[in-house]
Amino acid sequence: MNPWTLLAISICLEIVATNLLKVSDGFTKLLPTIGSLTLYAISFYFVSLVFRTLSVGLVYAIWSGVGIVLTAIVAYFAFGQKIDTAGLIGMALIISGVLVINLFFSNRALILQMKCGQSSQILFFFKNKNYVGNQFIAIILQHF
Repeated sequence: MNPWTLLAISICLEIVATNLLKVSDGFTKLLPTIGSLTLYAISFYFVSLVFRTLSVGLVYAIWSGVGIVLTAIVAYFAFGQKIDTAGLIGMALIISGVLVINLFFSNRALILQMKCGQSSQILFFFKNKNYVGNQFIAIILQHF
């Protein structure tokens, strides 16, 4: 399944689970507690599948950022919880941060393929700003 679809499902499950956590009243109500824990487990499973293809930083920024904003919106309508000006500014900053990460994500791959007889070597260069001095990491994979 498409990792972005799995991420969207995971976020939706996490939002429902978080709001069920509120309804569980500190784990004192059995059905909301079971529902919350079950949905959290499924949500974590789906996000773990997404980590197979997308980077942890990118996925977690989207998952947590979108989750925070949508959970606050659901809580506003479901529980009447007010969102004050500071909350709105904070959510705008979260959305801005997620957009910046998505638009300017620094891990890009340049693939150069060199044919060598029967096998081919694929050279990946990753520019990762988490490394000192913007070092380039080269990984050579043999494909037979």
